[in-house]
Amino acid sequence: MQSTNRQAALSPRRLDCREELAEAGSVLLIEAQEAMSFLLPRPGVQTVVITHRRLLSAGMIQTVRPDVVVAPLIAAKWDLVELADTLVGYGYRGSIFALTKPLPRGELILSELSGLYPPLDFRLLEVA
Repeated sequence: MQSTNRQAALSPRRLDCREELAEAGSVLLIEAQEAMSFLLPRPGVQTVVITHRRLLSAGMIQTVRPDVVVAPLIAAKWDLVELADTLVGYGYRGSIFALTKPLPRGELILSELSGLYPPLDFRLLEVA
């Protein structure tokens, strides 16, 4: 019963979030330039900020006020768990889209991340 509820909570909508990303008002890309291909030019409607993890600060989060953060699931020197911890520490409460290659059981990763950081809404942004 519990696994059925968990699967319902992690519906396919949560696994592929391209449309939601395109509609977001403010997007913060953290070492995730590949996500630019999912965005449509929307001057005056959408703000996109591209940065590196080492440049993140509470002030940046307060200034940018992202609706969505996009970052790799695993980067060269950090992973999404470390980034989520940093973002929560800076007061971010919102969506994080994990940029990754297609995964066979992505819902398991989403479940783990959501359990660790309940204030954040994790999604997968799968790229080939």
